[in-house]
Amino acid sequence: NALVPLNGGDTLVGGVFSSIDGVAVANLARLTADGSAAEAFSPRFDGMVSCLAMQTEELVLVGGNFLGVNGIPQRDLARMRLDGSLDLSFSPSFNGAVVR
Repeated sequence: NALVPLNGGDTLVGGVFSSIDGVAVANLARLTADGSAAEAFSPRFDGMVSCLAMQTEELVLVGGNFLGVNGIPQRDLARMRLDGSLDLSFSPSFNGAVVR
């Protein structure tokens, strides 16, 4: 559903999938320049990732239809570091309600 190129030739890929070339991933993966999954990048989204947008060189916004990331409640919009960790300082709110 979504692709975003990274410096150095890697690409973030979002969608609905559980593995790439036998590597377990959960709806968001980082592909190396040769197309293989970067095994060290392993965030776990519990639903579809439908859009990606680089916010800085180290942070990416992830949108979709999910309720949690890495077991942490995070609904539909998250900000990730390129190491695969969730940026907990990002707390979006919609209609005045925090979505965490």
